[in-house]
Amino acid sequence: MPRILLAALVGTALAVSGATLQGVMRNSLADAGIIGVTAGGGLAATIAMVAFPQLGFLLPPFAFIGACVTSLRLQSFPVFVMQTQTQNTARMFRTVFIPLIGSFPQNRTLFLVPHKRPPVTNGRPC
Repeated sequence: MPRILLAALVGTALAVSGATLQGVMRNSLADAGIIGVTAGGGLAATIAMVAFPQLGFLLPPFAFIGACVTSLRLQSFPVFVMQTQTQNTARMFRTVFIPLIGSFPQNRTLFLVPHKRPPVTNGRPC
C-alpha cells in the first residue's frame, strides 16, 4: 500500500510540474527536453563525469543543479529578447536555439575526453 500511495504522489507531482511549466511558458507542447532544461542537466552531469570520474554519486546532484540553473536562465532570458523582438521570435529562440546551445558543449566535451576501452582478446572484452 505505501508503494501505491508513493507512486500516486510522484505521478501527481510530475503532472503538476508539467502543467506549471506549460502554463509559465505559454506553450502547450513545452516540456523539459524542448526548452533546454534537459540539455542543461546533461551538460552539468557530463562536467561532473569529466571532472570527478571516481565520484559517480555526484551525477544526480550536478544534473539537478544544472537543470535548475538552466530553467532560471530561461526565465530571465525572454525578458531581454522581448524588449527588442516579437514574442513569437522569443518563443522560437527559446525552443530551438537554447537546447542547441546547451547540448553542443556536452557533445563537444564527450568527444574531447579520451575514452578508456577494455582490452579485447579474440573479439571479446577481457
